[in-house]
Order: sequence, then C-alpha cells, then structure tokens
Amino acid sequence: MALTITEKQHWKDRIESRINRRTKRLKSGNLELFTKISEKAKKMAIAQSKLAKDFDRLAVIECPAPL
Repeated sequence: MALTITEKQHWKDRIESRINRRTKRLKSGNLELFTKISEKAKKMAIAQSKLAKDFDRLAVIECPAPL
C-alpha cells in the first residue's frame, strides 16, 4: 500500500523534527566542538575549491597588520 503525498509529508516532517531536536541537544552540550568542526569544514571547502589564495588576500585586506 503506497503512502499519499500528505502521509509522506507528515513522516518527513516528523523525522526532520527528531533530527533537529537531537542536533540541538548535541550542539548545546558540545558547542566548542561544533564550532571547531564548522571552522575546519569551512577551511577544507575553501581549500578544495582552490580559493584559498583569494581568501588569504581578503583576510589581509579586511584586517591589515598593525603599523
């Protein structure tokens, strides 16, 4: 027996809310870990997209070294 579109949406929403609640609980207990993971993921994405040099130049422009 196939599910209707409404039933599929219902189960999708329920599963999504369970995942969101669990993620929030994990993040609240390990905020520092999630921050580190997020920063590392951003660095890896930049490196893989071959934009690292551009981001380095942007960082220098935004925060120049003190005189």
